[in-house]
Amino acid sequence: MKKLRSLFRVIIPVLLFSGCLPSPRLVPAASPTAQLSVVYACAPVLPYSSTVVVYDTSRFLFSAQNDASVLNGTGGVPAGSNVNLTFKTGNGSVNNILYTNGFNLVANNSYSMFFGGPVTNPCQLFIQNDMTAPAPGMARVRFVNLSSDTGIFNVLYRSVKVDSGLTYQSVSPVFEVPSDSMASFTFVNAAIPAVTIPTGTFLLGSGGICIIVLAGNNGVQNFSLCSKIISLNSKVIL
Repeated sequence: MKKLRSLFRVIIPVLLFSGCLPSPRLVPAASPTAQLSVVYACAPVLPYSSTVVVYDTSRFLFSAQNDASVLNGTGGVPAGSNVNLTFKTGNGSVNNILYTNGFNLVANNSYSMFFGGPVTNPCQLFIQNDMTAPAPGMARVRFVNLSSDTGIFNVLYRSVKVDSGLTYQSVSPVFEVPSDSMASFTFVNAAIPAVTIPTGTFLLGSGGICIIVLAGNNGVQNFSLCSKIISLNSKVIL
């Protein structure tokens, strides 16, 4: 009987005390996001085109900053069906709506949004990035033509043709190429082979994934033909 009384002396205060404890707080789960890369390569480069700002309705998400004549930036965006995104060009004092639309974005997937051609009538290209890992010792690359008046281009890698017939507003298939610590691609005008636009050398590591953009226009002030490499993972170093 004494043992039973002692047990009650222990149990009852514990029960009373536990009834005073606050309820556990529920931590809301993080909202699912997708990754979006934005490339702005409209010609000519206007003074206010120093930034492309991305909004989800009225909420700022991220911006693409000026890099020579091409603006590029990557950030997280909400995942879901018909996600409304607005793209604006501006430098703080000017804020022009470039494009707005609803997008179907799957959580943890990667996407790219491109703007190119004449600034008065820009094209828009939206793609899902293929992030499938390449074979060992290989890398994955695709090409985008955002140059509106320079004809059709072929693409060489190590002097070997990788892609052909790349027209304005087109996106190539994904190609697997050997990795290289001094990789370099060259866009060649199919009709005028003397017109070539090299990328310059960069590290295209094993497992690397990137997009290479042709931008600019012949004869357009302050935006001659150029190329831009968009790295999609850490194994491509510019």
